Amino acid sequence: MRAPARAASMGVQLNARLMAAPEPEHVLELHGAHAGCFDAVNLSTAWGRISRVAATWPARRQAAFFDEHRDALERLHASMHARLRDFGARELANTAYACACLPSDPALALMRSVRERAPALSADFKPQELANIAWGFAKAGLRAPPLFEMVERESVRQLRNFKPIELASLAWAFARDGTGKLSSSDALFEGIAREAEARIDEFNVRSLFNLAWAFAATRRADERLFDAIALAALPVCDSLPPQQLAVLAWAMGRVRAQQPRLVRALAAAAAPHASRLQPKHIVMLLWSANRCGAADARVLRALSCEVARTAKTYSALELALVLWASAASHAADAAPLFALVARQLAPDVRACEGRALSLLAYASAVSGHAREAGPLLDAIEAELPARAHALRLPDLVRTGWALAVARRYPPALLDAIVSRVNALPSTALACESVQLRVQLHQINLSLALLVPAHLAGALALSPPHAALCADALRHETAPCAPSAPHLTVSAALAQLRVEHENEYVVPGLGCTVDIAVWPPTRRGAPRRADRGAASAAERAGASMMLVEVNGPHHYLPSGELRPTSALKHAQLRAAGWRVLVVCNDEWLALPAGGPRLGFLRDLLRAGGHAGPRAGAAAVVRRANDGAELAAAVAC
Repeated sequence: MRAPARAASMGVQLNARLMAAPEPEHVLELHGAHAGCFDAVNLSTAWGRISRVAATWPARRQAAFFDEHRDALERLHASMHARLRDFGARELANTAYACACLPSDPALALMRSVRERAPALSADFKPQELANIAWGFAKAGLRAPPLFEMVERESVRQLRNFKPIELASLAWAFARDGTGKLSSSDALFEGIAREAEARIDEFNVRSLFNLAWAFAATRRADERLFDAIALAALPVCDSLPPQQLAVLAWAMGRVRAQQPRLVRALAAAAAPHASRLQPKHIVMLLWSANRCGAADARVLRALSCEVARTAKTYSALELALVLWASAASHAADAAPLFALVARQLAPDVRACEGRALSLLAYASAVSGHAREAGPLLDAIEAELPARAHALRLPDLVRTGWALAVARRYPPALLDAIVSRVNALPSTALACESVQLRVQLHQINLSLALLVPAHLAGALALSPPHAALCADALRHETAPCAPSAPHLTVSAALAQLRVEHENEYVVPGLGCTVDIAVWPPTRRGAPRRADRGAASAAERAGASMMLVEVNGPHHYLPSGELRPTSALKHAQLRAAGWRVLVVCNDEWLALPAGGPRLGFLRDLLRAGGHAGPRAGAAAVVRRANDGAELAAAVAC
C-alpha cells in the first residue's frame, strides 16, 4: 500500500477510535501515542469528542480534568495550531463549536486562529458548518466581524438548504453576537423568517424557542413569522421548562406580537412551577402578560404570591423590576404586593441603586397603588436630592417624572433635574432617548402649570432644551388612525353640526387629543388656518373644549383614570382647556341615533358649549382628509 493510502487508512481508523472513546482521557492517550499520524480531521474530532463529554460535567470536575491533564491538552492544542492550515471548512466549524462548548484560555487562542483562517475558505462552507461556526463564536462571546460577514453572505445564498435547527442556530448566533441588530443583516433575517414560516412544522420545540428569542432580541417584529411560531408552539408549550416558557413569553411581548392566547398559555403553564423560577423569569412572565393583554388574574396572583413568599431573598432591583412589570396590569389585588415591597425597602432605601429607585417610583406612580407604596415614595423623595448628582440622567428624570405623576413636587429634586439638564449642550440632550425627553417635557409642563409658584419659583428648562423635549413628544404622539368608537363620536358631532377636529395636536403642550371642539363659528371669526392665532384668546375665555374617547386601558379597576391620563388632563385644564370624557363602554352601550346624540348634546352643554349657530353646516376638520369618517359606524 502506498504511503498516502496508508496515511488515509490510518486516519480513518484513528477517527473511528476517537469517536468511540468513552472518556476524554482516552482521547488524550490516543493523541499521545499517535500524534504524528493525526491529520486535520483527527485533530478536530479529538477536540470535539473531549468537549462534548466534558461539557456535561460539573464545573468542579472540569477544573480537575484541566489541572490533571494540562500538559496533554497543551500538546493537543499545539498540534491543532500547527496543522490549522490543513483544516477545511468542516474542521474549522467543528473546532469553533467545540471550543465554545468547553471554554478555556487555550480554546479561545485556538478560536482566534480559526477566526483568521475561516474567511479564506468561504466557498467551502455548507449550511451546517455556517451555523456551527457562527454559533461557536457567538456562544464564546468572541467578536469576529469579517467571519460573520462571510457567514451572512454565504448563508443568504444557501438558505434553502438549511435544516430548521440550523436556521434557528444561525438566527440565535447573529442575535447573540449583536450583528443581527444591524441593518446589514436585514436580508439574512428576512430570508430566515420566510424559510422558517414555510417549514414551521419541521421545527422542534427548542428550535422554535431559539428562533423566537433571536427575532425578539434584535427587535425584528416579523408578524407572519410570530404568528407561525405561536401556532406551532401553542400545542407543545407544556413540554418546555418553566424558564423557557418565561423567555418565550418575553419574546412575544418584546415584539408586541398579537398572541394573547399563547402568552396566557405560557404563563399558565409556568405558574405552577413558580418556585423554580428565578426573579428575572417572574418579571418576564408578569411583563409579557400585561404587555400582550394576556393578564389572567389567577396566574398573576400565583406569581405575586411566590414573590411575596420569597421577597426576603430578592434584591432591591429584582423587587423593583417585579413592581415595574406588574404596574401595567393595574390589578386591584396587586396592592398587597406594593405594600409589602414598600415595607421591606422603605427603611433601607439608601442602599438601593439609582435604577432600582427610579423603577420603584415609576411602578408606584403609574400603577395606581401610590397609597400602598406611600412610605416608599416618601423615602425616595427624601433620599433622591442628595444623590441626584451621582445618578444616571435617565434614572433621575424617570424618578422626577414618576413623582410628578403621583402629584409630588420636591423642590430640591426638581431643581437638580432642571439644573443638570440645562447644563447639557443641546446636542447632548438631542442624543438622549425620546422617552427621556418626553418625560422632561411633562416635568417642564408640570412646573409651568401645576406646581405652586412658591415651590416652582423660576424653575424651567431653557427655551432650546424645552423645544427639544417638546419635539420628542410630537414625535412619540404623532396623530394616528382614530378608533372605531372615536369615529362614531366624531360622526355624531357632525350630525349635531358641531365644528371639530380629530387627532388634534394641542399648541404649547404638544400632546395629541382625540377631538378638539371649536366654538360656534361667528361672522368674521377666524377659520381653521387662523386657529393658532385665536386659540390663546379663546382658551382665556374658556370656550375651547377637548373630547377624549377613553377605552378600558385608560382606567384603573376602581374606575378612576390611570395616573398618566389624569396628569395629561390636569395639564390641559391648567392650560385653559375644558376636557370632556366619553367612556367607550358607556358610549357603545347607548343605542345608535337619538340616545347617542342626546348624550353628546348634554355633555357639550354641561361643558359650556353654546351649540351650533342656527343654519350652520357641520364642519369636521383633520390634518388629513378625514375620509375615515365616511366609514364610521352609524351613530
